[in-house]
Amino acid sequence: MSDLTIDYAGLASLKSKARKYRRKLRKLSAASVARMLALALGLAVLPFVLLIRGGVLIYESCALGNWPSLLLSAFATVCLLAAYAWAAVKRQFHKGRDGNWEPNALGAHLAGGGE
Repeated sequence: MSDLTIDYAGLASLKSKARKYRRKLRKLSAASVARMLALALGLAVLPFVLLIRGGVLIYESCALGNWPSLLLSAFATVCLLAAYAWAAVKRQFHKGRDGNWEPNALGAHLAGGGE
């Protein structure tokens, strides 16, 4: 026989975290889930709409050629995607008291510091 044992020291805290997470999931109503899905769909579709419809709008209203209109709408799309990236980083990190950027809980988990 082996004297190998498993340490379950952190199990109680994991169980309490799981209970809290389950309570949060139960609190989600159908309206909030629909709102989140609509937001995700809007954020996913907006860059394509900006690229295509923006290019057509610039072409028709500003009397630019095909390629300048496409380049201008592509630049606007890249700016929008940069704003998405900035918002994602801002959501995962915050400025600490010493002025340095520190990860939030999700940022720490994604950086490998989470459990």
